[in-house]
Amino acid sequence: MTPEEYKKLSVKEFTQAAKIYDSGHAGIYEMCKDDYPPILAELEKEPFCDVLDCGCGTGPMIELLHEKYPEKHYTGLDLTPEMIHVAQAKNLSNTEFLVGDSENLPFEDDSFDAVICANSFHHYPNPQDFFNSTYRVLRKGGRLILRDYTSSNFVVWLMNHLEMPLANLFGHGDVKIHKPAEFHHHGRKSRIHSTDYGKAERLPRTSCCAEMIYMFSQKIPDHFYIIIRFQNRRKMSTRNILDCRIMHQLYQVFLHLFRKRNPASEVSEVFFP
Repeated sequence: MTPEEYKKLSVKEFTQAAKIYDSGHAGIYEMCKDDYPPILAELEKEPFCDVLDCGCGTGPMIELLHEKYPEKHYTGLDLTPEMIHVAQAKNLSNTEFLVGDSENLPFEDDSFDAVICANSFHHYPNPQDFFNSTYRVLRKGGRLILRDYTSSNFVVWLMNHLEMPLANLFGHGDVKIHKPAEFHHHGRKSRIHSTDYGKAERLPRTSCCAEMIYMFSQKIPDHFYIIIRFQNRRKMSTRNILDCRIMHQLYQVFLHLFRKRNPASEVSEVFFP
């Protein structure tokens, strides 16, 4: 598919997801919310005032930040208008929610102290554009906090060649799961340099993805300094990982067929732990 086709698919997917995203019964999207507290903890390590959340959805990450730091200034950006409409209805002070493309950030240079991207990066068909645009809008000393899926080369290959096409077939706008080396590659091209590796950390057992990659970068005059921490959601074998991911896609197949045969029935989506 072309980049525009991927983006249209993502908009279609999240237009539907916006209806249930804040309900507590948002299916596979629920696991994204486990990542917000550790992102907040990382953000708190250095002073900040202006924060941009790329792929903000209905604004749950900004809500968490706003609850603790209502005096700060927040901007949420999402490609899906319906997500932004839900976010705007929350009427958070010192906060602006905008429809826009994270690969082409519609802001002036040096606008933010921190840019957050939580579980959105794998929806970007032009990831280098995101890195370049992020570098431009961050102030000197600013940070990029990026969290997304990754795993071993073998598991990433299986996910991209088996799961991604199946996900696209059933209406998900996922583009690609990136290898750790690919994050480094995009970073280097944007003058982002790796400086430190943290230790793996166990995360909640309710999550079903393989690994996450954390990227904490700091902008200095000529380039970024970046800290990358790999975090295992839990110790899982390749088979466990694939079973969880594929089970979710099979559930989507079942749900699609059931709704097609029973259009008048209401079916609530469930989250596979």
